[in-house]
Amino acid sequence: MGKPKREKKLHLWHPSPWDGVPGVRATVLRLAFNLIGPAALGARHWEDGPEEQAPPAPEHPPCPACGQPLDEHDIVRGGPGKSTHMICPTPKAEAA
Repeated sequence: MGKPKREKKLHLWHPSPWDGVPGVRATVLRLAFNLIGPAALGARHWEDGPEEQAPPAPEHPPCPACGQPLDEHDIVRGGPGKSTHMICPTPKAEAA
């Protein structure tokens, strides 16, 4: 006759993807998983598709600062460590 089957080990915390994996990294990840839980990704419906479709983007969105179309603005990319900013065009002179 064989050995009697062992009872399942009682998990004090949630089962994690790193249970039974040896090593210090797996131990740290297992502890972090049990403290903060799995990633909060929200409801995902891969088979059905999203429940709500995002509204279509406007063709020429206005600038939040000046109201003119964003196509007329200059975007200055600062590069590594520098900020990116947008330059609004000069307002068009209105005919009086």
